[in-house]
Amino acid sequence: MKTIFIVGASIGFSVGLAMARLPGIETSFRIVNLCKKGAKFPELVWPKFSEVGENDILLIFPFGNDLQTGFWYKDYTLGRQFHLREFVKLEQSVMESYYAELTARILKYQGKITLVTCFYRFLCTCHKHPGLVAYYKERNSELISEFSKYDKVTVLDHRTLVSEQVYRAKRDIKFYASLLHDQVHFKDNSVIAKRIFATFQ
Repeated sequence: MKTIFIVGASIGFSVGLAMARLPGIETSFRIVNLCKKGAKFPELVWPKFSEVGENDILLIFPFGNDLQTGFWYKDYTLGRQFHLREFVKLEQSVMESYYAELTARILKYQGKITLVTCFYRFLCTCHKHPGLVAYYKERNSELISEFSKYDKVTVLDHRTLVSEQVYRAKRDIKFYASLLHDQVHFKDNSVIAKRIFATFQ
């Protein structure tokens, strides 16, 4: 039986739970969810190289909590909403070191590698940060450019995963924000799980 190893933080964890519940998946795939809530890239949990066979899949949500380092807080009075008070970009040199580390790691694994670009977050209307979404788009384009050149690696654009209405999710930031329940996490992870799993068929 093939195994899907999932590496990431909280969104990856929730997507992994939803993927394990997809109808009939247990007949063909074993799900190993290694995601660690709140983890940044250096804290991610990885399977041993010897555990991943050539028919297995390594699904990675690599940089969700890393791209910006500004102050954020949770507002517990409104359903634990996440708010970004200051937007501070991660230094390019740090990002490049992460790319190098990720490249060195994934090329040691057998099997197929699927990377998911970083989901948008902190889209609340009360704290607007000029350039935030543009910065995420820039980083995601960079991620695609860095890793699509490897034959064993597939990079999925997160905007094509979050809704069946792909056109709206890619072009309407208000619609994208409506899919989030706390400005970071998604109301329906089953959609993301289903759309990712479809790429494995």
